[in-house]
Amino acid sequence: MTKKNAHEQFNLFGTSTIIVDPKKIRSAISDEERIKRKEKVEAHIAWKLLKSRKFSENLTERHKFLLQKYYGIKL
Repeated sequence: MTKKNAHEQFNLFGTSTIIVDPKKIRSAISDEERIKRKEKVEAHIAWKLLKSRKFSENLTERHKFLLQKYYGIKL
């Protein structure tokens, strides 16, 4: 094997076919980043509700705030 953590894959006859590199370790996101991402998802949902027009009267103040913050839409 060429790399320290690589895994060598063999076929049924015992000959080497592929050297598979391990997956990269993902770093955990911070709580602030998690909250920010969740807020962006909420803003996108509010934008889709606004775009559909049939739910525009059901937008909450939170939806209106997020639309203003992320999309610059004042209602």
